[in-house]
Amino acid sequence: MKNRKVLFVEDDRITLAKIRKTVAAEPYQAIFTENGAQAIEILDSEKIDVVVTDLMMPVMDGLELLERLKEKKPEVLRVIVSSASDTDSLLDAINRGSVYRYVLKPYKTDELKIVVRQSLEMSIIQQDRQRILMELEQANRQLHKTVQYRTNQVLDLYNQAEIGKYAAQLVHNLNNPLQAIFGALHISQIALEPSPPDEDLLNRMHSVLLSGADKLEKIIDSVLAHSKNRALYQPEPVDINEIIDDEMEFFNLNATFKNEIEKKLDLQKDLLPVHGNYIQLKQIFDNLIKNAIDAMEATPLKFLRIKTRSSEGGVIIEIEDTGEGIESDNFEKIFKPDFSTKPRDKGTGLGLASVRSMVAAYNGEVQVRSERGKGTTFTVRLPAYTLESDGTKKI
Repeated sequence: MKNRKVLFVEDDRITLAKIRKTVAAEPYQAIFTENGAQAIEILDSEKIDVVVTDLMMPVMDGLELLERLKEKKPEVLRVIVSSASDTDSLLDAINRGSVYRYVLKPYKTDELKIVVRQSLEMSIIQQDRQRILMELEQANRQLHKTVQYRTNQVLDLYNQAEIGKYAAQLVHNLNNPLQAIFGALHISQIALEPSPPDEDLLNRMHSVLLSGADKLEKIIDSVLAHSKNRALYQPEPVDINEIIDDEMEFFNLNATFKNEIEKKLDLQKDLLPVHGNYIQLKQIFDNLIKNAIDAMEATPLKFLRIKTRSSEGGVIIEIEDTGEGIESDNFEKIFKPDFSTKPRDKGTGLGLASVRSMVAAYNGEVQVRSERGKGTTFTVRLPAYTLESDGTKKI
């Protein structure tokens, strides 16, 4: 207790002298003052653990001092030294929770020593508890950051693996516009040989070149957008419809998705923007669409519907498939990291777990409706934002 400080507030100098003598040999630092106003000044400049105060004092009485302490420095333990005639005020202070202990005058010196020591011990316990709570909170924040970092790493690997699955189809799709470009360049050389050159043929080949280059750009952009590092991008107003369109471009690299799955996009025009990270938000719908594709792998009817709309200051996105459906007992389980309804070689269970985690990070929610053998609908709700001159404002 050597580094602990106790402030004694007593306007009667005889009593104060008695207190000085009583606590002179105690294992803490004692500080003395004669009124509440002086006590406040000391408390503003010193780290005090316990305040022992009389009730009836000039300038600022003990009750006012206790109330101000409770409001400004609740961590300081408060002890009253009071005469029996101050019983009403003492009870008032106790009822308000302003005091930890009290000592009635006249008191024995040992009684005062015991009460102050017990108060100091409680102060130490409370401070240790607060320190432990702060350390736990800090450790929890660090753990959250670590989990988020590792989750992002896993999702990046997942992204790369997904692109790998589409590698053969990607090469094929790149090859088609490249062949058109090379063919148009070859024919253009032939069109240049006559004098004058065949301008009509050159113009037609120029159109073929532009079309081929445009297709190449779209394919490359869809792959780059799918594999970008999320950490490089700052939050901004994001158009969810644009994300859905980009997802369709990417998944159309797969011949099965492009040719065997019927798709219907019901996207509301002028959809409210979501203030966030484009790549993070894209990851949500990438997982949900991929989940829908996998669910329809063995079903004869393959129909995917994606609907967006604004509602009550938010954005609602529905992704509906005609896949195998989900048992009702698994509605909550599918969002757990270690659960998957897919075969071991088809899924890890991280997709929907990461979806819920990312949606929750945006203060949104994700729900599922499903009927076994008929299909599944995932509904994502995200808060929407408008941009104003002073930045973003939540609707």
